[in-house]
Amino acid sequence: MSVNDSMAVNLKKFREERGLTQEKLSEIAGCSKNHLSALERGVKFPSASLIDKLSQTLKIKPYELLLDTSDNEEIRKQKDFVEYVMDSVDKKKLLNLNAGNID
Repeated sequence: MSVNDSMAVNLKKFREERGLTQEKLSEIAGCSKNHLSALERGVKFPSASLIDKLSQTLKIKPYELLLDTSDNEEIRKQKDFVEYVMDSVDKKKLLNLNAGNID
């Protein structure tokens, strides 16, 4: 499963588990309902800042949106790696890099 497919499946799963509609989640996260729908279908991939907003709203870690949950051992490895990277990288620098501000 690709990262894009994993993100689409996980986003919908977490949204539904929290009883949120696409309309409500998109309103809270600051994106359109159409954009959120495209994310859940795997047609689009969110920016780093939108991943951050979605994960805060859903009360999950950002990497949880990206993990492929079809292989538990692989999940553990991915989770360990992503946690290491997130601990090592300044979140602000990552968001600036995503926005094209390289300083």
